[in-house]
Amino acid sequence: GPNKHEESPDRDILLDILKQRGLKTILVEEIKPAWRDKLDKYSQKISFKKWVSLEEMEMFCTMFHILLPAGITVNDALNFSIQETDNKWFGEQLKTVHKDVIEGKSLSAAMSRHPKLFSNLVIATVEAGEHAGTLDRCMGRLADMFKSAAKLRRDVITALTYPGFVFLFFNLLITIMVLATPQIITTFVGAKVEKVIHFFPAVIRFCYWINKHPLVWLVPISVVLTPVLLFFVGKKYKASRLLLARMVHKIPMVGRIIHYFALVR
Repeated sequence: GPNKHEESPDRDILLDILKQRGLKTILVEEIKPAWRDKLDKYSQKISFKKWVSLEEMEMFCTMFHILLPAGITVNDALNFSIQETDNKWFGEQLKTVHKDVIEGKSLSAAMSRHPKLFSNLVIATVEAGEHAGTLDRCMGRLADMFKSAAKLRRDVITALTYPGFVFLFFNLLITIMVLATPQIITTFVGAKVEKVIHFFPAVIRFCYWINKHPLVWLVPISVVLTPVLLFFVGKKYKASRLLLARMVHKIPMVGRIIHYFALVR
């Protein structure tokens, strides 16, 4: 038409305007600013994300659940999933799966080459669907599973946000007290800390003692870093993963909560 673009606050409003003009809408695209277009291109080239969220796995399985009954082949469904995903790393992995399927491998066999991406449960479910001829329904069940797991994770994060904030604030307060206690005493008392520290409460004396012995900080740092180290090592070694699981379940109250959430999942 005569206009190169049409400004509108909303897509639906734009469609109504075009409909009133008697125009049949085939495609509506948003014109991005030049700087935003360049930023999107650079962000697509540079990606540090090398994991797949539960929502992305749910979308992947949902596509198969919808496309396969419509007569779309597995190859085309994989190709469509590669085009639709915004996760660059996930797209690269799917391209490898797509290549293996084109070469004659089954979908489950191609997925089994990516154990970090597809769990044993997912591979076994896909394989069962291939043998029974119900791959679309199996993918639908997997989509429901990922949807439930994502909802459970969001509920857990929501429930732990406030306790986590309180725990962080408490540790920050303790750190400030430990570091600032000598300066506060010197400023308000006007004497050396060693001469008057025994007049202060036990909490202040303890903070001053920690400040005089900085190696004590290694204890809480080790307590925090040990599970993190076991978590990363546990990806490669089963023994460390089991040790971490036992340690977490031994934590008072927290271990019981994690145990119940695992049973629910």
